[in-house]
Amino acid sequence: MASEADPRDSVVGRHGGGSATASDPLLGKVLGMRYRIVEKVAKGGMATVYVAHDTRLDRIVAVKVMHQDLDEEGNFADRFVREGRSAAKLSHPNVVAVYDQDEDDGVAFLAMEYIEGHTLRDTIASQAPLGAAKALAYVEPILSAMTAAHAVGIVHRDIKPENVLITTGPGSISQRVKVADFGLARVMTNNSNDATTGNLVGTVSYLAPELVTESKSGPRSDVYAVGVVLYELLTGRKPHSGPSPVDIAYKHVHEDIPPPSKAAPGIPRYVDALVARATARDPELRPADAGVLLRMVTRVMATLSAGIFDDPDLTADLALPTAGAADDGTRAADFPARTHDESSAESTAVLPALGLGPSGPPPGRPSGPPGPPPVGLPSGARLSLSEPEENVRIAPTPKQPKQRRGMPAPWKGPIAITAAVVAVALVATGIWWFVDGRYERVPSVAGLSKAAATTELQEAGFEVTANTEFSETVDKGVVIDSDPGRGHKALPGATVEISVSKGVEEYSVPKVKGMLADDAQDLIQDVGLNVGDPIKRFNDNVPEGHVINSQPRPGTLVRPGKAVVLVISKGPAPVDIIDWTGRSAERAKKSLEADGLKVEITEEENQEIQPGTVLSQSPSSGTLPKGETVTLVVAKGPAAVPVPNVVGADKATARQALESAGFQVTELPEAEIILGLGYVTRQEPASGEAPYGSMITIWLN
Repeated sequence: MASEADPRDSVVGRHGGGSATASDPLLGKVLGMRYRIVEKVAKGGMATVYVAHDTRLDRIVAVKVMHQDLDEEGNFADRFVREGRSAAKLSHPNVVAVYDQDEDDGVAFLAMEYIEGHTLRDTIASQAPLGAAKALAYVEPILSAMTAAHAVGIVHRDIKPENVLITTGPGSISQRVKVADFGLARVMTNNSNDATTGNLVGTVSYLAPELVTESKSGPRSDVYAVGVVLYELLTGRKPHSGPSPVDIAYKHVHEDIPPPSKAAPGIPRYVDALVARATARDPELRPADAGVLLRMVTRVMATLSAGIFDDPDLTADLALPTAGAADDGTRAADFPARTHDESSAESTAVLPALGLGPSGPPPGRPSGPPGPPPVGLPSGARLSLSEPEENVRIAPTPKQPKQRRGMPAPWKGPIAITAAVVAVALVATGIWWFVDGRYERVPSVAGLSKAAATTELQEAGFEVTANTEFSETVDKGVVIDSDPGRGHKALPGATVEISVSKGVEEYSVPKVKGMLADDAQDLIQDVGLNVGDPIKRFNDNVPEGHVINSQPRPGTLVRPGKAVVLVISKGPAPVDIIDWTGRSAERAKKSLEADGLKVEITEEENQEIQPGTVLSQSPSSGTLPKGETVTLVVAKGPAAVPVPNVVGADKATARQALESAGFQVTELPEAEIILGLGYVTRQEPASGEAPYGSMITIWLN
């Protein structure tokens, strides 16, 4: 059993609150080739929490590292793995998100959403006792998160203020509260007995009695813990205390949680009843799960917001059922099931005993002789309880003897007084009727489906209109409140307007791909979403200034306040220019065109460079956008010049004439040398023109 002195094990960040020391071997280390450990935040009984940098997604996360020595003592590693799997099943705005789970060289860790803020324990320490409305404002998002957990079969098993985080960001309390640390979370089975280890894991001040006596956990044990947290918010203290954890656990088993109004006077009786209902020692008398308790809390908050301090009907509805009447969440009239199908038959409701049978009078009603007959019955008549009320028998009233005429004078004074009293009573009754009596009380319809609320109001004699509004806590199609609301009266036939939940306010991200950035931004804002700072990227297929895509992607449901980021094209990526000077113009042209550039070629005669070689390039370096032009100056072959005819000239004269004309000379002997005088017998080419610098061959004899 965990002691109250156990340190916190959360993922909340604190300005200047890190407890890192230079001796911590994990500081600076990268886990899972991704998470660089930056700072130690807190150390708990099972793990240490660090601030880390996710190098892959470039964001700050919280990394929870299991103490390596724990796995030698039991199944802590399995429990640690179970935490990641359990929390990863949940996707809810009031649950700390788990991103990743891994092991690195024997170090088991979880990567989670990093919360900048503080815990509910800090709020209790600095602000409690809180008023009932504010206390319930903190409990409502906790129950919303636990409702989502119970819906997928997860029991948290360690609800306490240390595991409730409050961000420092903008928004209401319900938007900033997050439930963390599913380290003890367990998937519900038919047998939730954890006694196999012989250890009871949890925080003693919040343990339900069945966890202490049988080590059995379930949704109702989470409900108990939330009830204790509510008590602590209302009073600033824990309901049970003692010299040791065993003493505290004993009190949870054998003593009821006291009414919070005893420690903090001024709390409404129906809030006392709510706490008593949530913390009943018999789990069968508690709400079946967090969803049922959430609907009770919603109704109490609506009553508080209406300024109604004393509501006997609500107090009676929340009061603990009598022994043997389990609260299975089927009290449809007041707290309808979240998955109620209006077309199906209603479930059998288990109602508290009315107290008219052998069990005696109902709570709060004194026993004794019967009171006066109901209004409308003759004097002396009594209801017969031996038959159903619709078949009430009325005992006849004995007939009175007729008065004789000529009443004696002594009776006239009392009669006059009686007549005056009756007249005053009639006038008073008339005033009462006009001011109050003719009005009917509007029934409570908060928490009912639209159809059920309409039926109930119409049966009470009212006309009904409906509007819709978004709600963070009330399911779609369920009534949030009415106007006039519970506790108010209205004339029969008056119109009561009900507000029906449209569910959580979410909007679908529109399709904006290919649109101009300004048009896309206008469209996103028109549907009720914000636009964040854009991301600009090069793209070969999307023109500059047009949208490539959006984050989140089109069709994603997004809550107000979360920005949609547009990815905008900067056009094709620029091309790095390669200098092709001195190389083949043909290869240069192919390479530049393959990069998306245009090539313009001009030729220039050159007597020294091989034709087809790039003489110069513009530009020769830097970058150019695709589609721009690169100019190449390419060497052109030398000009053709006349070839002198040197046949018959001696060798020296022939060579001089040809070289002077710009040609090169090759000498070859004739096949048959007759005289050997060194005269030119023939040349190739013999006449005409040849490129300047080309070779002329002469044959000598």
